[in-house]
Amino acid sequence: MRILIAAVLLFGVLASNVVFAESGAGTRFLSGCKLALRFWETKQMAASDNQVSMGYCVGVVAGVRETLQYLTGGAENKFPGICLPENYIDQMGIQAIVKHSEDHPDLSTKSPTLIALLVLKAEYPCK
Repeated sequence: MRILIAAVLLFGVLASNVVFAESGAGTRFLSGCKLALRFWETKQMAASDNQVSMGYCVGVVAGVRETLQYLTGGAENKFPGICLPENYIDQMGIQAIVKHSEDHPDLSTKSPTLIALLVLKAEYPCK
């Protein structure tokens, strides 16, 4: 029952994000991830940095990871098609998202949740 509820919630999040993706949510999400990554690397924040978009990026990445953990019964770092390293922290996921967005500009047209899922799967495939 727990897996069914989580699957329905994940489907709802993915489906609802399609609407937001059309209004540029993917672009805003990626911008927030770049700001968050820059902050972690430099420990400096400009007055113009959008802290809400930074927090949104961190929240989406953490939420995707936690939902996947919930769907797999709490198994640490063992998700269908995604195998996170033992030392994984969400900052690593955000680094991967920023890197992949530079190589794949089409990601900006997708929903934030889908971006996180696609990048985590590409960056951390099971071997």
